[in-house]
Amino acid sequence: MQIISPEGDHSSPSRYTMSIGITCSTKLNELVTNLWSSPVFGNSFSAQISQPMLTRINRIYQRCADDLLVMITSMRPDLSEHARRALVDQVAPKSVAFCGILTVDDVDDPVRCAATAIATAIVYLGDQTIDRGDTAMLWALERLSHSQDLRGYGAPSKAQAERYLELLGGMVQQVNLMARPEDRFELLHLLVHDTLVREARVLRLNQIFLQVEEETFWEEYAEEYAEQIVMNAGFIAVASMNYSVLRHTRPHLPSVALVLSSAPSIAAALKAGSAACRIFDEVGDRVIDQGHTRWGKFCVNPCNQRDPRFLNALCDSMGMHEPETRKNLLSAFYTEDFGSVIEQTRAFVREQYAAIPTHLWQEYGPFLRLSQRVLEAGWVNLVGDEQLMENLGMQDKAA
Repeated sequence: MQIISPEGDHSSPSRYTMSIGITCSTKLNELVTNLWSSPVFGNSFSAQISQPMLTRINRIYQRCADDLLVMITSMRPDLSEHARRALVDQVAPKSVAFCGILTVDDVDDPVRCAATAIATAIVYLGDQTIDRGDTAMLWALERLSHSQDLRGYGAPSKAQAERYLELLGGMVQQVNLMARPEDRFELLHLLVHDTLVREARVLRLNQIFLQVEEETFWEEYAEEYAEQIVMNAGFIAVASMNYSVLRHTRPHLPSVALVLSSAPSIAAALKAGSAACRIFDEVGDRVIDQGHTRWGKFCVNPCNQRDPRFLNALCDSMGMHEPETRKNLLSAFYTEDFGSVIEQTRAFVREQYAAIPTHLWQEYGPFLRLSQRVLEAGWVNLVGDEQLMENLGMQDKAA
């Protein structure tokens, strides 16, 4: 990667223009370029990227893509070779972009870094499969998590269910590989329960939405739906995986569980970060989620279903209680000013991180800085989703 010197103030990374030298994935080129501008916090990444860092990104991407292709081939034997590779091209670059640990100079641990990317990719695949309402995945997830929320879907094809169990088992293997023993249970809980099981519950809530009167749905489920979509964003899970790799290089750092239970201000910042990742994603998916196109499926989205009970519950879930701030965000949703929604969400999460006391930054800074890099990747995903909407819209017009 070649950095072209910016004009003017060197303290603003967002003003850097970069020529990316990565050749293994065009999409990864775009993601890394956007990441390095630190669009959320402005200083999440160093001003320049080193050649060893670039080499690590390339190496981990190739390993993730290769392993992912093997997993998809086993999981979906019904797909053509072209379709499998297209799925790898969709998932692998995003999964590597979320590996903020790759940008830490004193960490050269390709096996564990790759495990982080692969586990993230498996969650992506699981999430997509759940969104399709695949009963085999829901059955496999229930068997792994013992969640009462997933009971009642019935026995699926045994062969397909076993393939999904193998995929989810692969996620467990990656966690065992990347994490120290004291972090493993916490990571698995974050990945399985807080991300995939919650996503399955969101699927069920969407089914209920289509079966009952909208007034009835929001009266009963507004708070639950808002909380589920904030907490299943995967932000805390991915940040924790990155941090667990760092703890092998710096074993003196506190455990994941200790960080997550350390202080209310840290919990508030992480909850705001989860909400920001979710809102970025919802803005990017707002057209697809309407379900009106041949490539979309209906999903409740705060950009489309702007019931006051839902949006107020979303503000509650993200910890936005200051009246004026809340009023402005609600107004942006109601008027469909989604650019303002993004800007206000971004400002709010910055405020929450800035409110963490200095002594907590000194003690838990490594985790917090990695979480900021994960949040930058959430923003970058929004940019990618917007581009995807434009491309698919053009395809629909041409069809």
